[in-house]
Amino acid sequence: MLNNTYFFGNKLQLGHSKQAFLKDVAQPHDLPDNTTSFKDFMGTPTEMLYMYNIPPNFSEDEVLELFDRSGAKKPSKVKIFPSKSERSCTGLCEFESKAWAIEALILTNHVSIDNPTGKAPFIFKLCFSPNTISEVGERRERMERVRGGGDRGDREDRE
Repeated sequence: MLNNTYFFGNKLQLGHSKQAFLKDVAQPHDLPDNTTSFKDFMGTPTEMLYMYNIPPNFSEDEVLELFDRSGAKKPSKVKIFPSKSERSCTGLCEFESKAWAIEALILTNHVSIDNPTGKAPFIFKLCFSPNTISEVGERRERMERVRGGGDRGDREDRE
């Protein structure tokens, strides 16, 4: 996990908690803005960061600019996924090293992005991802083929 990980030129060393256990939220509830009250984003640090709560129509260049303005190294690859809603987008960023991804998460997570069409700004959020950009792209393509192929097959069966 994070123990003995290097970032900002230093080694992080962690010890065990004196807490008997950490309590999960068994049944998260919805907050007033209709987002869930709890999400477990615990994961091993990787070179990949999952990004979410990105304004719709936000470009990959604008994502690079967010990292640059926060003082983080820019990712080598950025992929914004097509939005499932008009509210926000998600995507992945790939960094040259795990250390650069950790530093980028520390410096850029929860950066405020102006929202000219709404009252509140977008809060750019990041977490580690076990998936690469190509793996997610391939999975999305397979899902689209299954959806599209199933529909075509049904029509052909009826004809």
